[in-house]
Amino acid sequence: MPSTDDAVSEDVEVMEVLVPAKSTRKRRQSSSNGGSKRHYADTVALNRAEIRSRIADGTCELRPHAKSRSEIWNFFSDVFNNETQEVLEYCACNRCHKVYKHGPNGGTSCLAEHVQSCVSTTEEHGVLAEFLETPSQMKTQALLEQRQEKIAKRKAKIESEESTAEIRSRIEAGTCELQSNPEGRSDIWKGFSKVINAATKQPTRFIACNTCHKTYRHGRSGGTSNLIEHLKNCMVGFATAELPTKPEIKNITIQKPAVVKTSKKKAAEKAKQSVAGDQSFRAEEISSRFSSVFAKFTAAGSKLEGEPFRSFIDNVLGLAKAHKGFLRAEDVIPTAEIISQQVAIEAQHLRAQLSQKIKYAIATKGCCISLGTWVESRTKTKLIAARFHHVDEETVSGDLLFVAEFDPIVYRDGIAIRDLVAEKLAEFSFTEIDTKSVIIVTDATEKMKAAFEDFDRVTCAAHGIDTCLRKFVNCSKEALRMPDEALPVWKLFQDCRVLVNHCKKVYIARQLTSPLISPNDAKWISNLDMLNSIINAYAELESVLEERGEGDKIPRPLGFLRAVADFYQPFGAAVEALSASQAPTVHLVVPHFFRLKAHVHKPLSAEHGSFPEMNALLELQKHVQAVLDKKLLIDDLHRAAVFLNPAMKKLLMFEPEEREEVHRAVMAQCESFTVSTSKSDEHTQPRPDDSMCEFSEFSSYADTSEAISAAEEITLYMSLPPPPSSKTVLQFWREHAENLPKLSTFALRMLCVQASGMPPERLVEDVASVFAKDDYVNGVEKLDDLMFLKWAMIN
Repeated sequence: MPSTDDAVSEDVEVMEVLVPAKSTRKRRQSSSNGGSKRHYADTVALNRAEIRSRIADGTCELRPHAKSRSEIWNFFSDVFNNETQEVLEYCACNRCHKVYKHGPNGGTSCLAEHVQSCVSTTEEHGVLAEFLETPSQMKTQALLEQRQEKIAKRKAKIESEESTAEIRSRIEAGTCELQSNPEGRSDIWKGFSKVINAATKQPTRFIACNTCHKTYRHGRSGGTSNLIEHLKNCMVGFATAELPTKPEIKNITIQKPAVVKTSKKKAAEKAKQSVAGDQSFRAEEISSRFSSVFAKFTAAGSKLEGEPFRSFIDNVLGLAKAHKGFLRAEDVIPTAEIISQQVAIEAQHLRAQLSQKIKYAIATKGCCISLGTWVESRTKTKLIAARFHHVDEETVSGDLLFVAEFDPIVYRDGIAIRDLVAEKLAEFSFTEIDTKSVIIVTDATEKMKAAFEDFDRVTCAAHGIDTCLRKFVNCSKEALRMPDEALPVWKLFQDCRVLVNHCKKVYIARQLTSPLISPNDAKWISNLDMLNSIINAYAELESVLEERGEGDKIPRPLGFLRAVADFYQPFGAAVEALSASQAPTVHLVVPHFFRLKAHVHKPLSAEHGSFPEMNALLELQKHVQAVLDKKLLIDDLHRAAVFLNPAMKKLLMFEPEEREEVHRAVMAQCESFTVSTSKSDEHTQPRPDDSMCEFSEFSSYADTSEAISAAEEITLYMSLPPPPSSKTVLQFWREHAENLPKLSTFALRMLCVQASGMPPERLVEDVASVFAKDDYVNGVEKLDDLMFLKWAMIN
């Protein structure tokens, strides 16, 4: 139970009501025509002890203080000298006769403090009754009794209330809930919420932090200063970006020099020192105020645009205004150590927020984790990145979890890889049960298979295509070795790579209107972009190289270059389609795989002409057919995802036995879900627009009765007409969540799985930009925090 300190503080408030503070009212001055001023005798030679002794022997007496409206004079009287018949510049307490010097312009603050101490020494406030004589004083006594009654009620209420620790435990237990405060106009309520009883929905006298659930007692008249101080330490970044500016400026104190009479020369020197920065604040103090926003500004790529930059400028201008313009650059720019610490703090704060989002997604939605590895081109550092995906309304949301160094020597087996991923996921409160409840997308290497053999793992389709492309031009001694007759194709790629590097090295690329693209070693399909860039600039390249006497460096003939590019074009289109991150892609894996296998069996086009190198491309085509048949494999999850696409639910690309197998697998998965068949809310049942009217009319011919078992839902699903092309897969399953509850739940959990686990090009470029710089914010040890902070701000 809370202490009775609050009740004691209420007793002090009683005396503050009875004994008002020093009045700010201007004293009324009598005019020359409105009566004479009150005369006070000169008492320089007398002290308070002598005055008190004179009161005791009767030489002086106490007389009521005339012409004063302050209630303080209910307890004090003027000292009157009986010998000189004059009022002395002293007053005395009516109870203890303690003497205070009080002239015509004297205040009453010390008198009020004496009354509080004099009265509090008694056992009961009723002792004030000996002072009460006038009707005004009797009114004060009634006010005192009324206030004492309120104090008693307040004390009883406080003793019956729970402590802040008990309220916080009730919040964690779920018996109390947090509710936003719509009446609060201050920005501070973006970080705090009211605490209500979960059972009765009645508000309490407590509020709690939205991040750490620290509880404070807060009434209607409570201030927000302590809440602001809490958010500065708890919600890093919120203090500089969203807190009121007045408390921020108020905390910075500048000690003004004492006002003394001095010469003009000394005053000029003093002003010069102020301009030079001789203030009470120091560079470290001011820099710490900008460290949070500067960390975001740095993580965003140091561009002079966007919200971090605007917030930084606003803070600089606000602080400069508060210090009347005496602000230097070295006072504002934080040190490298402060920025490094603040980046880690900001990242930790955002990880805590993302953890709540992940927990909710795991419990209510389908989600997956995609793992991708690549080698940084400048330092040859191998890295691993993880992203979290889940269905969010009409799209698939993806959040970056971590980017870490992936040394093949240290992580040479599956156990070490699994321990690394588990350690990183633990920063988001991931447990082993949480990890096993999500689908993990990895490449098809033996290490990754061994690391997640006990988990629900699926092979990255884009990585599978990239692996096949590398096998197409494999010249090592393996079973899928490239035939010697097809080596001219391999030589063509090598010559194109040498040409691009040469053009950039000798600045030929600057003379071209069409840029040349260098291949990315992390993705072999980028060689296709290199071929297309050379084809687009072929005429200019040929002219420039001939002038330089380097015509032998350009690959010939042009028809062979175009034929090879056309042969690889479908592979590039498939990788691009399967690498989309905001739309479901897992149901597109099987159609693209079948399309690629059909493409390599088609005869080569003769539109590019006849040349000797064409035989090499024909031999390559035969080699590619063998590679795809052995390496381009389809997982069971990809087959189930095709069935969940309403446009391909009949599975015409499979044999009848495979179709039955897919139906049984989907049925088994759906039976494991326990979902309610009640009507969904408005968010899960969006109102169809006019473009869906045709589909609604055709739906009337289908069996739309509610199904009970998964088998009945599959039968009902097969009877529905195909949706229009304007309707997405997610829209279809959200609209049929009512009559196909189990199947729709399974579909939404499956469609969040990404067909590609490879890191996005933008992430690879961001990591490369970090390694390309040598300033204080770069390095592998801060790479994870920098990338997480930047991607969290972008998304």
